[in-house]
Amino acid sequence: MQFMQRGDKITKYIEYEILNHRVLRHPLVIQFKEAFLTKDHICIVMEYANGGTMFSYVSEAGRLREADAQWFFQQLILGIDYCHRKGIVNRDIKLENLLLMKVPNQRPCIKLCDFGYSKHDSGGAPETKVGTLACEY
Repeated sequence: MQFMQRGDKITKYIEYEILNHRVLRHPLVIQFKEAFLTKDHICIVMEYANGGTMFSYVSEAGRLREADAQWFFQQLILGIDYCHRKGIVNRDIKLENLLLMKVPNQRPCIKLCDFGYSKHDSGGAPETKVGTLACEY
């Protein structure tokens, strides 16, 4: 569950996140469940991914074997392709926004999440630069 304090800091990106994420139904995308308001917060309820982030996974592993990298990259491409076919561009793909779902007796599965900077193609071409600035780890 994601909690965002209501007030001046709420931006148009919260609306985009809800509107764009709710139409996505795919095994490689975190499922949007519902959004609701409390007195102090906007709450977004999503599917739970039990494996943490891809950032944590890579940090703990140190590096990925080629077969594992291929496994994750294939899933990433399939998930992004699905979003694009639905007319939605994420615009903030990074290891921290790739959640993992542990599956017994196999490698974890990727789940795309965080559609806060997403854009739907019906809204025209993007006019702003968004996402996370590149940094050194």
